[in-house]
Amino acid sequence: MIRILIVCMLMAIFAIACTRAKEDESKTELKFSSNGESVYFTGVSQKNGRIMFEGGPSWMAEYGGNCGGCHGPEGKGGVPIPDSDIVAADTGYKALTVEEHAHDGKKEIHTRYTDKLIKRAITEGLNPEDETLDIVMPRYKMSDDDLNDLIEFLKTLE
Repeated sequence: MIRILIVCMLMAIFAIACTRAKEDESKTELKFSSNGESVYFTGVSQKNGRIMFEGGPSWMAEYGGNCGGCHGPEGKGGVPIPDSDIVAADTGYKALTVEEHAHDGKKEIHTRYTDKLIKRAITEGLNPEDETLDIVMPRYKMSDDDLNDLIEFLKTLE
C-alpha cells in the first residue's frame, strides 16, 4: 500500500515537471546554464527543440521524456519507475565510467562506459556488454551535438 502511494506521488511529481517542461518549451528563454542541462531536465534541446524517443514508461508518450524525471536531479537514480519494477540507475559520469558501483542497493560490476557507449545506451538502449537495457529506458533520437552536450552535463553530476 505504501509502495502504491509512493509510486502515485512520484507519478504526480513527474507529471507536474513534464507539464512545466512543455510550458517552458514554448518560451524563448530557457533558464539552464547549458544545452546539456536543458536536455537532461526537460527533454528539450536549446538547439533542436523537443527530443523524440521510443520506448520508456507509458506515461512518457503524453508528458514527454527527460533524464531527470527518472534518474533524479543529481543523476543518482534510485527512483522506482512507475508502472514497472525497475529502479533508475545512477547516471553520474563517475558511476558510469567505473567498473564497480551500487545500483538498487546492490554492488554491481560492469564494463566501463565510454562516451561512445553512453551515447549508444541513450540512443540504442544497449549496455557495454551489448545487452538490451530494459524498455523503460527510452531510446532517444538525438543529434550528435545534443548527445555531446548531455554527456558534458553528466560529467558535472557527482
